[in-house]
Amino acid sequence: MTTFDVVLLAALAAGAYLATCLAWPYTTCRTCRGVGQFRVRLLRAVRICPACQGSGLQLRAGRRAWNRYCRTRQARRRDHHR
Repeated sequence: MTTFDVVLLAALAAGAYLATCLAWPYTTCRTCRGVGQFRVRLLRAVRICPACQGSGLQLRAGRRAWNRYCRTRQARRRDHHR
């Protein structure tokens, strides 16, 4: 496998992950496994998941990075036009 093949494979994998982040920006929460709540061992009480605030979904890391990039770009454009 040549260096070009490795770079091409990495670019394809990054493109596939970007397409996944754009099509499905949310994934199931790792803490509660998508339920939105979990049981506390001590009192066996049900609590809302603090990681997803009870929705069972979390924003993917790639989508979070994309949103931050877009907000930074908008802020730079706003500051440039002042």
